[in-house]
Amino acid sequence: MVLVAVRPKPSHPVGSRCDDQHLPQKAGKMHVLKVVHRLADRQLGLITRAQLHGCGVTDSGIRHLIETGALVRVHRAVYRLAGASPSLECRALAACMACGEGAVTSVGTAGTLWRLIEPSSGLIEVTVPRGRRAAHRGIVVHTSVSLTRSDITQLGRIPITTVKRTIEDLPRHLKEEAFDTAVRDRRLTPHAFVDASGYLGQLAKDRLGLGVPHWKIERKAVKLLAACGLPAPVRQHWVGEFRVDLAYPDLMIAIELKGSAAHWGRVRFQYDIDRSNALKLAGWDEYTLTWWDVTERPNHVATVIGTALTQAR
Repeated sequence: MVLVAVRPKPSHPVGSRCDDQHLPQKAGKMHVLKVVHRLADRQLGLITRAQLHGCGVTDSGIRHLIETGALVRVHRAVYRLAGASPSLECRALAACMACGEGAVTSVGTAGTLWRLIEPSSGLIEVTVPRGRRAAHRGIVVHTSVSLTRSDITQLGRIPITTVKRTIEDLPRHLKEEAFDTAVRDRRLTPHAFVDASGYLGQLAKDRLGLGVPHWKIERKAVKLLAACGLPAPVRQHWVGEFRVDLAYPDLMIAIELKGSAAHWGRVRFQYDIDRSNALKLAGWDEYTLTWWDVTERPNHVATVIGTALTQAR
């Protein structure tokens, strides 16, 4: 009887890296990557070096992920997953991560994220507690000793100054636009600043007495009339079911302002006609000024409105 030795068939092809020792290692790597992606997905696609270490990724592993394009370096020790959108929100959160604990999005970046002002420069502005040092490319770092917990909130995942504190921190030439937008969108009321000293207090008192302009052309027109020595008009005044941009109700004078872009569409066109007819039937005098009148023809505006006020009196 001849015995034939039969070699057991390998469970994996020869040359395969899936040997018994590699299987748990590969499974471990897959688990680590899932944890990294799960964590970054909760942070707008961002993750820090410390968080990667906490997930079990070494410094050499981080370098490998960057070299293979799985991670993109945003700031020192802050990374973004490949494919994550480098939106303003993402960049703001990345800046706060880079500047450390206590850093919050503030000033112009906060104003843009709250949609109080038009987007400004590409730099991200954050505020850190006084004594904290932080320097990163593309980040403007402010320090403050007056920033309290009541001044800080969250916008999604982003630590950010509140609407009120953001308006306070903005440069003066942006405060009016931000204030009017916040009041118009019911983020706050003028009473939030009515007891404040300086410019914001004056602005709040003005808006409480005469109303809030809705658009930039209205703010410009109000300033122009004041510069011409004419009385301040009421803003967004209702006459029946129609709203007038600027008005002198006691003299029944309405001022309609036309921006640099025409009102298109049947509904808006018909609304303008109906309002004009309603004002005339109610005994009002209506005057129309354009963007170019307000920005380039101040003498014309002064003559038209000044004469209208004189005749009405």
